[in-house]
Amino acid sequence: MEVKGKLLKRVHDLLAEEKYRDDDFELAAELWLQDLKEDNIKHISALVFIELFKVGHFTNPDSASRVRRSIQEKNVHLRGANYNSARKVAGRGEQSHDSYEDQYVMEFDARGRLINDVIENKS
Repeated sequence: MEVKGKLLKRVHDLLAEEKYRDDDFELAAELWLQDLKEDNIKHISALVFIELFKVGHFTNPDSASRVRRSIQEKNVHLRGANYNSARKVAGRGEQSHDSYEDQYVMEFDARGRLINDVIENKS
C-alpha cells in the first residue's frame, strides 16, 4: 500500500470514533501510539520521544491533520461537532469540491510525512 493510502486508511479508521473528529492532538497521539506499537516499543522516555520525533520517526501531525480535513470534506458522517462552525468562522460554507479534488495532490514519504502539498493548475 502506498504511504499516502496508509495514512489515509489509518486516519479514516480512527475517525470512526468521535473523539478523533475534532481534536488533532488526540488524533496525533493515537497515531504516535500506533507507530510505537508497530515498532514494538512499550515504554519510552519523553527525551527519547523528542529525539525520535525530530528525525521523523513518528507520523507528522500536520499531515494527519490535512488528511483528516480531506476525509471530512468528502465524508459527512465522519465530521465532528465543530466542522460546520469552523467553516463558518473561516468564511466557507458547504461547497462542491469536485473540480478541486481532481487538482489537489499530496505526496508522502515512507514514514507518512507530507513532502509535497500542491494544487496543480490544469488549465
